[in-house]
Amino acid sequence: MNAFSRFRLYHWLLAALFILAYLTGDDAGLLHLWLGYGLMAVLVWRVFALLFNLRGYPGLLPNRHGWLSVSGQSWGKILMLCMIALIGATSYTGITMVDNAQAIQQGLSRLIPAAQADALGEEGDSTGGLSGHDSEDVHEFFANATLAVIALHVAWLLAFRRRQVAGMLGMRDGMSGGANGASDVSPNGDEGAGALAVVSIEPVTADAIRIGLQVPARWRERFAFRPGQYLTLRLPLPGGPVWRCYSLCGQPGSGVLSIVVKRTRAGGGSAWLHEHLRLGDGLAALPPAGCFYQGSGSGDMLMLAAGSGITPLYGILIDALQHGTGQVALVYANKDQARAIFHDDLLRLQQQYPHRFALRLYYSAESGRLTPSQLAGLCRPAVGRQVYICGPAAFMQLARQCVLDLGANPGHVQVESFTLASDVTGSGYASQLTVDLGGQSHQLEVAAGEVLLDAMQRHGLAAPAQCRMGVCGTCRCRLEAGKVGMPHHPALSDDEVATGWVLACQACAQSQALTIRYGG
Repeated sequence: MNAFSRFRLYHWLLAALFILAYLTGDDAGLLHLWLGYGLMAVLVWRVFALLFNLRGYPGLLPNRHGWLSVSGQSWGKILMLCMIALIGATSYTGITMVDNAQAIQQGLSRLIPAAQADALGEEGDSTGGLSGHDSEDVHEFFANATLAVIALHVAWLLAFRRRQVAGMLGMRDGMSGGANGASDVSPNGDEGAGALAVVSIEPVTADAIRIGLQVPARWRERFAFRPGQYLTLRLPLPGGPVWRCYSLCGQPGSGVLSIVVKRTRAGGGSAWLHEHLRLGDGLAALPPAGCFYQGSGSGDMLMLAAGSGITPLYGILIDALQHGTGQVALVYANKDQARAIFHDDLLRLQQQYPHRFALRLYYSAESGRLTPSQLAGLCRPAVGRQVYICGPAAFMQLARQCVLDLGANPGHVQVESFTLASDVTGSGYASQLTVDLGGQSHQLEVAAGEVLLDAMQRHGLAAPAQCRMGVCGTCRCRLEAGKVGMPHHPALSDDEVATGWVLACQACAQSQALTIRYGG
């Protein structure tokens, strides 16, 4: 059972026990009392899950900023706390009104022989803390207050978590919207984006979490991917939605897309995911994309990673070991072991494939900043293989130069960059642009240094676009005439660029006349 299913099962059980206890309250019979015992047991389990940080049970308290802000997120937490506290108070006042030893004996006698029930019942403890008419009024007050808070919490869910409600009801594929919801279409009206439900959130290091996103059955083919590719997500940040890309780290075919998000100081998207994302939330996503993957799993490979750069390489590594026959060497650099993502998993793979997988871990806190000579010493035994590099920009530059100096074929070196250009500016020509879009031809002017997509949108053309960072490929079009400058094109391979494909969100005119065509 996955984490989201456990979360859903717990809350269905809690709701069922309370409703049954409330409906049987007028008779105040044995069933009502034992339902109260059940509620107390469920609440004790919730405290246990909180203390031991069990997967599938999010924290009950708002984060440090939530107490100071009046937001839907913080009000939901407060209502949940009040509801659990009132259920606990209702159960406690009800239990202290009766002779629990006698109630336990009567209950057990329904299930086991009377003699054994008597023996077990004698060991019970009669609390009898509250009695009389006043205690009944207190118990009824708590029960009615609990019902009122539950109604408020349901209203909050419908206002801010409609997609989570859909997931709790098993209708995850059929609903969209809400504060964190995602529509089935992209902001530009095309069918490229799909809503994926969050089914797991688990920590992998102190500053990184692994998120599982469920792909509906009808979208499995559209969201098929190759290990090493990335997923583009729409994040509903307070200042407005943004698109961010995260490398996939799982294996194809499971129906769940897994990403790892490391929290960074300047990362508004990563901070939002760490602080606000909850099980059952929906995120709009574009189909997996990217050219950073292996052509064949049978060849020998050298992988160089630093920090969260291990994420795409981990998927490639698993695929190569499980389905290939070649040798794989991984050099993984971090500040220390605590920050090493997938550390234990990598050690298990080394034990599982001792003759095919060579793991070399480097910690700068122990050995100092990684130098070119140190990296060359780690890479030298695997020179001549297909090379995959991912990590911070400085590390990737160092790693690429290192393997080239050791004699690696430049055509066998693949680099996955985390540095994406969301704001492209540059020098260029003021140009006359002809756009073939939707079977119609449009002529417009492009200012010097202006990105083609900005020019088209400035003139009112509904050109396809999504992330504006060159990673999703939605704005790709064919250059029919003229010349453009395009320093970043992560969604296009070099072969595609050579055959005339360009990204409108990254391209600037380099000639006085241009013609582009959408649709192949």
